[in-house]
Amino acid sequence: MAFRAGLTVQYLWASQQAIEKYLKCILLLNRIPAVRVKHDLEAALTKIADAGNIALGLTPPTTSLFIAYIDAYGPFRYLRNVAGFIRQ
Repeated sequence: MAFRAGLTVQYLWASQQAIEKYLKCILLLNRIPAVRVKHDLEAALTKIADAGNIALGLTPPTTSLFIAYIDAYGPFRYLRNVAGFIRQ
């Protein structure tokens, strides 16, 4: 809904939160410690890949473009924290 409404920052933040929860659930269900993952999607994906026995089936563009973009801009919930947006 945020995407359709043109609320880019809120869309990116919600996307980052949703992906983070899915990745942390995968780590938890596979008993992989995620102590230092925090909000870093790439760190979570690395831990999953290092486990070796979990196939997410993500394409390279999904991880290198989409998830990297969400990881870079998703944590910034408010416009004043995002480079390129007008600070208020």
